[in-house]
Amino acid sequence: MQRPIAKLALLAALALTPLLPFRPSTVPALAQDKPESLAPAQAPAAAFGQEFWNHYLQGNPAAAYQALAALLKSRHSLSIDEHRAALALLRNLALETGDLARLKGDLAALETAPERSMAAQTFEYTQNLRRLGLQGEADRLSESLDYVTDWWVCGPFANERGQGFSDVLEPESRLDAHAAYTGKDGQSCSFRRLPLKPVDGVVDLGALLRPNTEAVAYLITAVYLDSEPADKEKTANVSVSVGSDGPFRVFLGAAHRDADGQVATGKPVSGVALESEAERKLGFDQNESWMGWRNADPERLGGTHVFTKGWNLVLVKSAVSEGPWRIRVRVSSLPRGRFARTLDEVQEAIRASSTRDPLGFLQSPVPGGQLGEALVELFAPSLDRSDGTARRILTALQDSVPEARAALRFLLAEASKSSVREASGREENKRRELLEQVLKLDPKAARAALELAKYYSATFRNPTEADRYARMAAALAPRWVEARVFAARVATMKGLNGEIERELSALLAEFPDHPAVLRFAGYYRGLRGDYRGSDELFARCLAKGDATDDYCRERLFSRAVERLDAQAALTHATETRRLNPFELDTTPGLIRLYLARGDLDLAMAECERALGLCPRDDNFLALRGEVLLAMSVARPSEAAALRARAVESYREALKANPNRADLARYLEFIADDKPEWEIKLQENIEARILDALKRPLDSNDPYRIVYRDEITVVNEDGTRSIYSQYAYRVCNDDGRELLSSLGAPAYEEQQGRCVGARVYRADGSTEEGRRVRESAEFPPLRLGDVVQVRFRVSDTAQSFFGDFFGAMEPLADYVPVDEVRLVYVLPKTRRFHEYLVNGAKARQERDGGSHAIWTYHALSLPKVVYEPSMPPLRQVAPTVQISTYENWSDWGRWYYNLIRRQLEPTTEMRAKVAELIQGKTDEREKARAIYHWVVTSVRYNADWHFGVHGYKPFTAGAIFERCIGDCKDKAILMVTMLGVAGIKAYPVIINLEEYRGREDITLPLPHHFNHAIACIEFSDGRLHYVDGTATFNGFDELPGADAGAHVIIIKPEGGVRAQIPAVPAELNRNETRATLEFLPQGRARLTVTETATGDRASYLRGTYLREGERVKRLEAYWARHKPGAKVSEVQTNDLSDINSQPRMSYVVELPDAYTLDARGNIEMRVALDPLDWVKNLAPQTSRRTDLLLGAPRSWRCDVSFALPAGARLESVPDPFAAENTWGRFQVKVEARDGQVTISRGFDQFGGVIPRDRYAEVRKLLSEHDRAEAAILRILR
Repeated sequence: MQRPIAKLALLAALALTPLLPFRPSTVPALAQDKPESLAPAQAPAAAFGQEFWNHYLQGNPAAAYQALAALLKSRHSLSIDEHRAALALLRNLALETGDLARLKGDLAALETAPERSMAAQTFEYTQNLRRLGLQGEADRLSESLDYVTDWWVCGPFANERGQGFSDVLEPESRLDAHAAYTGKDGQSCSFRRLPLKPVDGVVDLGALLRPNTEAVAYLITAVYLDSEPADKEKTANVSVSVGSDGPFRVFLGAAHRDADGQVATGKPVSGVALESEAERKLGFDQNESWMGWRNADPERLGGTHVFTKGWNLVLVKSAVSEGPWRIRVRVSSLPRGRFARTLDEVQEAIRASSTRDPLGFLQSPVPGGQLGEALVELFAPSLDRSDGTARRILTALQDSVPEARAALRFLLAEASKSSVREASGREENKRRELLEQVLKLDPKAARAALELAKYYSATFRNPTEADRYARMAAALAPRWVEARVFAARVATMKGLNGEIERELSALLAEFPDHPAVLRFAGYYRGLRGDYRGSDELFARCLAKGDATDDYCRERLFSRAVERLDAQAALTHATETRRLNPFELDTTPGLIRLYLARGDLDLAMAECERALGLCPRDDNFLALRGEVLLAMSVARPSEAAALRARAVESYREALKANPNRADLARYLEFIADDKPEWEIKLQENIEARILDALKRPLDSNDPYRIVYRDEITVVNEDGTRSIYSQYAYRVCNDDGRELLSSLGAPAYEEQQGRCVGARVYRADGSTEEGRRVRESAEFPPLRLGDVVQVRFRVSDTAQSFFGDFFGAMEPLADYVPVDEVRLVYVLPKTRRFHEYLVNGAKARQERDGGSHAIWTYHALSLPKVVYEPSMPPLRQVAPTVQISTYENWSDWGRWYYNLIRRQLEPTTEMRAKVAELIQGKTDEREKARAIYHWVVTSVRYNADWHFGVHGYKPFTAGAIFERCIGDCKDKAILMVTMLGVAGIKAYPVIINLEEYRGREDITLPLPHHFNHAIACIEFSDGRLHYVDGTATFNGFDELPGADAGAHVIIIKPEGGVRAQIPAVPAELNRNETRATLEFLPQGRARLTVTETATGDRASYLRGTYLREGERVKRLEAYWARHKPGAKVSEVQTNDLSDINSQPRMSYVVELPDAYTLDARGNIEMRVALDPLDWVKNLAPQTSRRTDLLLGAPRSWRCDVSFALPAGARLESVPDPFAAENTWGRFQVKVEARDGQVTISRGFDQFGGVIPRDRYAEVRKLLSEHDRAEAAILRILR
């Protein structure tokens, strides 16, 4: 279609050129069309020049940019692929230098290029204009690129495992612009007009359709041409070009003929003009097709034809598995005409196409074996992200040109970057080896050093190696901003804040407007809590650096929302939408902001905007319901109508996503349909409350529980609804604050709602509280008031544990309880098992028809007095436990069947295991190698709760691919990899707890546990427990929080109860050796060496791994005893190596280490850093509960010093040595030959100290503390 365009755009017009001798990649050529033999692939020196590659590798982006820009401005002979790769490289280098203005001028000056890549040049120019903030100019130039923007969209349709893309779906077999088709999940799909004009032609189907995973959609339009082209041959210029994230197929309307050659009615889409099955990142013109070439496949495509006078149909089929779902289509060099304005015109094009001859097309070929093909796949990819084309080409070329070996190996390393599927596999190791080879070939290759730093910081999380290579890159290229910024990023991993501050100040002075500098500086300021300074830097980045920087704008938007700054938030959202009109990420934030400010009309406008884009988005439909409910509260005169609209909006959301059980239950709540069992069983407690108001207050407690009532209705599928009622009396000011607002006890995969909130005043009057969805807010409370609150909480879906139901409820609390009632309504079709502990009274049972009703009732329960290091509430309070399983064997068998599919290895995993155990014959060494890999290579994500809710498992293969997982993920991966190595291993569920008390796991409940580890069963029958989350523990260093635990080993034949043996104290030992030197004015200098074994080794590694925090942490330790202590000369071995014993040495200067008497004699305490057992472990003179000790551990400390010349020790304190069931302690001073050694130590055996033995233990600890406090007198 002809349009007025700028000079640069004129250069982008495509002209008919003879086909290069390339091998077509998609359409097979006829015999007479076979390509000529390919020339040998050229080396990098031939593509862009050796000078360019030297600058590029050595981290000199300014010089590399200058060389490449000069080449592009010259009369070069670059191939199409080389030219496109050069444009992408030029853009990347401009971003590295931060000089986008220069890129603008240079792109405008380029006039020499292969004709078919001129459009890409125009595209790069428009994108650079956007980075410079010149959106209007970019929009005008974008018009010249002939993007198709007039679309109607239909979908989504099912595409599980890509089947929908392969199949011929209804819109292909029965195309009708006005038809309604059956789409994914049974929804009705019809063509609807694109609600917004795309920017740069990008249609974001992922924003428009739901569901937007495993889906297919169709885009349709029509072009009306006013006349036949004057020159039939000229129509060969017409091209269709597509960029996409996923597979697509472009049809041009023409009749479909059956096997007899007859036109098939209703099938006007036989002309496949262009297609791709690649999953990749959206780019520009990733696939192209020309009309009018000789037919390449007569059986499939029919005869040759082109656009003709009248209506011409264009239909696009686009698919997605997961991730972004975008597509961009260009149709270039059409004769004069227009696009369809209505669906009726599209339907007219469909009818016209039904009688048109079948079409033929030739898709853009892909060159075979050329370096340009490898370069374009590296820097402007068009193939599948896991395609190995570039890697294969560069592997063959890596030694072809001796002077270019470093550059070729670097490019091969880039081509070997792992996809997610291979993230922990062989390719990443290969990449690391190639980068190391690059540095050997060219020791100045700063870019290789930087990539190694990124490898060690991301793939293997090794901050020591990452820091080494980042510093190397910055030292080799001190003017390379990217290297210096990344080195500063690595410094944040090590906590080197002073170093980061200095480097940031230098970078901001040298490069005040560089986007990378401003972005990182803004991030770091925010990390340090300086949000104003951070926002200023982010704003400067957008204004001076890169106006398209998503990270900066997102942070500015999020912070504006957090501080309820509506104007700023809207400004940032508007700028984001200017660049991407389909953007929906800012919408929830704006809606929440407007709700918080009470700007309900603005909140509704945001909802309607989002639903205009995506009418079936259940989240926005639910948000609209929430806004309407808020309006019903704010506008009483319209309350009924607004509430009805809210209910309808929630119903639409549930229709859009029927799996939203939370919406189904919430609809029940807001519709005020009081549940059956709540009506039958919930009591009126007003009399109890009025009676409580008459009693005297006890201000020793913040509040007391007047009444606690929980009715739990269990469904046959294991889900539950809880109808609860609580009454609390305010006893002191702390209670007044605690009870001012209360929330429903709803957790993950649960929906809660407050259905009642009232305050009873001391004078008997009442006042209603404010109910906001799941919470209650009360008017100002006074001492003696009683607050009453009622909640409804329902499971939104089954948990991972399927139809299992379990409960563990203590009846008592840390405050007095006047009355508590727990009611369980249990379906008679299921069996339930009960276990009562700590004196919980037997249940009362009655018949509820289809349900049994179990009631547990208690009156006047005294408070459980909280004490430090006491057992958990469930070990001391009367507690009710209920489970659908009677024994752990059955539970474990059922649970194993749930997870057994997770334990299947993949091909890549088998290869990794083979690599890890290569050359090892001993099974312990094999297991050690696998453990080390899982602990150090799979990043631990602790954001997980084991209980019934929130258990979202992955398969072992997925965990291996992602290289990230929580405790159960890492346990499952370890078990699977050990199985591949021929070693038996099983998942284990455990309660991770340093102070565990007396565990009772009699009844099968996941509530007992919060963690997962693995148990290895060696061939000799020995068991060895390993914790994949123990980042700093070696294979033989079991974490103290695991040792001694009662666990369940999950075996195929069932669950097995076991107790992990406690590790002897002497195997978990810290050892300190120090020499002391007396300094003037009461100061002393200690030269200290510390080592550790067992779990204590992990503590030493983890505490002092970050180099920048070592001095701070050591000074904080010593300052507890000697304020003002100064630490220096800290040295460690590699604390990231969990296979070696950690070692640390340092010097600490202590003030007030000794005093001088009138005669100049020295007086000092035996312990400069006393353990203070009584203060830290046993401060109370008596206890009401048992005292829990941590895991067994041992500590030894020897401090030696030489007596000053002519001095002697007045006397040697009596040695202290004592032992009981829970520990062994010693303090001893020895003097020999002018040398004094102070030896201290303890072995804590762990366990529980009964309260009736507490006084005995406290007495022993007091004696130890006195021994440490003894005074040494050194006489001169």
